[in-house]
Amino acid sequence: MVSSERQAACVCSACSLRTSAFSAAHLEPSPRAIVVVAPHPDDETLGAGGLIAGAVAAGAAVAVVLGTDGNRRGLGRVRAREYAAALDCLGVPEAGRIRLNYADGSLARQPPGCVDLHLAETLSALRPDHVVLPAPWDCHPDHAVLGHAAAHWVQQTGVPCSAYPIHASGFPRPRGFRPSEPLLPPSALLPCGWKWTSLPLSPTALRCKLDALRCHRTQLWTPTLRGLLLSLVRQNELFAVRSEGINGGSP
Repeated sequence: MVSSERQAACVCSACSLRTSAFSAAHLEPSPRAIVVVAPHPDDETLGAGGLIAGAVAAGAAVAVVLGTDGNRRGLGRVRAREYAAALDCLGVPEAGRIRLNYADGSLARQPPGCVDLHLAETLSALRPDHVVLPAPWDCHPDHAVLGHAAAHWVQQTGVPCSAYPIHASGFPRPRGFRPSEPLLPPSALLPCGWKWTSLPLSPTALRCKLDALRCHRTQLWTPTLRGLLLSLVRQNELFAVRSEGINGGSP
C-alpha cells in the first residue's frame, strides 16, 4: 500500500514548505468542529498536539478518534491512562474521545473495507468541518490504513483535510529535542496533488504539546523512541494539504 503511493509520487523538496500562517493556508474560515484521527495513543500529540491545543483555545469543538488500543507488550491499560492524561493537557473533553478499539498493529490485517466503513460511520456521526488524518503514505501500516480510510471519507464528502507525517525516511530532521527550531518536511517523496504547509505554534500551544507528550511515559522509556518523539516537539507542526483545491485528486 505504501509502495503504490510512492510509485505515484512527485518529488517534494524543503523549498516547497509554506511558512505562512496555518489558518491562512488552509483553515480559513476557522473550522468549528475538528476531528483528529490517531492510529495509536500518542499520535494525536505527536502529529497535531499544537493544533489541538490552539483550536480548543480558540473555541473549536475538537474530537479525537483513536484507531487502536496501544496494547503492545501488555501496556494497554497503562497507555489508556497516559492517553487520557494527554488529552486532558490538550483540552479535549470526554465527549470528544472516540475509540475504534482495534488491536495495535492489526489494521492491515482487517477484512477489506472493514476499517473504511467503521471510520466512515464514526466521522459521519461526528460531522466535522475539518479532518486531521495520519498521512496515507506513512511507512507504518496502521498509519497508512487509517490514513487511507480517512482520506477516502473526506474525498467522498468534500470535507477539508490535513495529513500529518510521523514515520518517514529521514524524518524528523534534525533529530533531538529542539523546540526552538523548525520541523522540516520529510525528504521522501510526497504523493502528487499534495503540498506541505506549516503551522507555527504559540508558546502556549507548544507547552501544551510538550506536557501532553510527557504523559506518554511508556513511549519515552527507550532512547530510540524517546529521540523520535521529542524530535517532533518543534516551533511548528507539518501538514500535507491538497495542492489543487482542498480535496482534489486521489487520496
